[in-house]
Amino acid sequence: MIIETERLIIREVKESDILHLYEYGKNEEVVQYQDWGPTTLEQSAEFYHRAVKSSQAIPRLSYMFVIELRECSSVIGDIGYFISNDRFEEAEVGYNINPKYWKKGYATEATTAIVNHISQRPEKISIFATCDVRNIGSRRVLEKSGFVFEKAESIKPKERIRTEKRLLFRIS
Repeated sequence: MIIETERLIIREVKESDILHLYEYGKNEEVVQYQDWGPTTLEQSAEFYHRAVKSSQAIPRLSYMFVIELRECSSVIGDIGYFISNDRFEEAEVGYNINPKYWKKGYATEATTAIVNHISQRPEKISIFATCDVRNIGSRRVLEKSGFVFEKAESIKPKERIRTEKRLLFRIS
């Protein structure tokens, strides 16, 4: 599956993407608000293998893609959505962008494209996303992509998460 925008190509993950995934996945700045990472090269390879396996599942509930710059085919991040159950009622959108490409509108462009893609599916799917309460950049991306803040949720802190709240956004 390929989704194209003015500046981006959003496509299935390939084995040759593993080093690109590792390049930004090992960066503490990228994963500071995630419950995973920094990643090792082996974990980046595992991500690739999970993406391939999920792309072959029937029904397919997990969609993991890389974000590529159209002009030079550079992988700048990943984006995906995860359908919460086999009734196709809800999908959670998530993304990561290499910091070299922050503040250029790429995350918003990719997120908007994924939302449009989900909206074109035959099922009526409620689309949501969450971000750490401290992650102002992701909050802005979600708002610019058409998400509306719904509520702040309490979460059980994990070893990697140093907060007890996350923000929930939905496409209305």
